[in-house]
Amino acid sequence: MADDLNKSLSRRERERIAHMNEVLQAAEECFLEKGYRDATIEDIAKRADFAVGSIYTFYKNKEDLLSHVVLRIAKTQVEDFKTQVQPLMDNPVEALEALTKLWAVHAIKYGDFLRMSFHVRHGDSISSMKKPNNTKLSQLNQQIRDTFAEFRECLLSVFEKAIEKKLVCDLTADELSIAFEGIAHNYMAKAMFRNQTPTVDSATADLLKIYKTLFVKK
Repeated sequence: MADDLNKSLSRRERERIAHMNEVLQAAEECFLEKGYRDATIEDIAKRADFAVGSIYTFYKNKEDLLSHVVLRIAKTQVEDFKTQVQPLMDNPVEALEALTKLWAVHAIKYGDFLRMSFHVRHGDSISSMKKPNNTKLSQLNQQIRDTFAEFRECLLSVFEKAIEKKLVCDLTADELSIAFEGIAHNYMAKAMFRNQTPTVDSATADLLKIYKTLFVKK
């Protein structure tokens, strides 16, 4: 569908989208490498091989860049769920395994961005440096919030299917998803406190051991 949309755009529009994506990729890499506060527009422009002024033709400022990076990550979560987890939904245990691995991949690679996104989901500006002037979320922040909400619905669907097949303990899908995320977040927080970032495979194995013990009926 995205390919069809791109074909309907003019060459100039396609080039603009490509350039915007190049800048976003450079911003993501700079933020991961230096942190949001220390990364500068100049760093991002250099990484993307663009003039600094060109960056401002695409994005308002560094916070705007960060918001677009977080939106792209949120969309990636949803897209990865649809390709990696959804095809396994007829076997909820396999779907849980795939979901756990997907969560581990995203948490390890995008953990800082996902923590920043918490403020958007609760109505603040993405950088947590200030609140928006009006009480309504900006259109971009609303997109971020809606996309994370879509991912939450994806997560819920795994537990709904498991409940339907009577494979999990006597909790609601919402309660199971809260437990899933709470355990995962605390697992990663403990690892960060110890300065021992796990590998995807070790995080997946550790979390699945907990989940299967707590959630899955024997």
